[in-house]
Amino acid sequence: MVQLSHNMQLAIGTLASYIVMIGMNLFSANISVIGGKDNKTISDTNPTYLTPDGVTFAIWGIIYLGELCFSIYQLLPSNIDNKGFVAARPYVIGAFLLNSIWIVIFAFTFWWLSWLIICGYLLMLALAYREMKIDYRYVNPDSEDYRTALFKTLSYVGFSANIAWVTVATAVNTTVTLRSAGFVTVPASCNVDACRIGGSVDWAIMFVVIVAAVSVSLSIFRGDFVHNLTTAWALSGIIRMQTTPLAERFPVESLSSQLANWALAFEIVVLVVTGLVIVKYIYEAFFAANRVSRLPTSSLANPML
Repeated sequence: MVQLSHNMQLAIGTLASYIVMIGMNLFSANISVIGGKDNKTISDTNPTYLTPDGVTFAIWGIIYLGELCFSIYQLLPSNIDNKGFVAARPYVIGAFLLNSIWIVIFAFTFWWLSWLIICGYLLMLALAYREMKIDYRYVNPDSEDYRTALFKTLSYVGFSANIAWVTVATAVNTTVTLRSAGFVTVPASCNVDACRIGGSVDWAIMFVVIVAAVSVSLSIFRGDFVHNLTTAWALSGIIRMQTTPLAERFPVESLSSQLANWALAFEIVVLVVTGLVIVKYIYEAFFAANRVSRLPTSSLANPML
């Protein structure tokens, strides 16, 4: 019987936990048969000022595709002992399993337990992000920190998008949970429970600033434009929710143009920073390549240059 190495076992466990996560997501579409509620029903019946519109949740397709690429890529023989992957795998497995558990707990509206789980999920993603040393900035090919564009695409993109989205989702989950405890805004024209909006405009603006600040920081220190684009997409969902009247998902009389304007302003900030980061990367890569091409042949052999 072949004895698998510890690293190989964790690599297989990573793929297995991904399969469990996808299975639970597919199951959640029919969770109502055992008494649970799907996410759309929960969102429509628990409106908050932070909830983006339904279209925004399509980002999960990109997240899960990116994490599928990672789950397969890290299983390649050349990557089994990759230091970053070895360190990150326990946290990736934890994140995938917590995602699976959260879906069920949230579907049965155990608000506080779901909040605890999503906080753990966000923590696992943050630790995996740190251990993989996710960084999109240009690095000289001679550096030990150099990673090819293919490596970054297959390894980093899914987690950059995931942690950005779950940061927003944690804020929403927190607001839904506090809504159940009475932290609500009640429109003057409606006193039924469906009109009780989680949080307040001021509360939502605070989180808009926080998620944008986190995203901009990661773009500056790690060149993470994927995180930026995901954050901008989430902010666009808040804007659409607050500017498109649709009574079945949000009380029309309580739509906030102020919140929409703040979300738009910070979406623009995030996108401008994204553009600057991408231009900087392209410039540095082009400049480095140009510099090498101008060096005399003898200089290319000199490691001191």
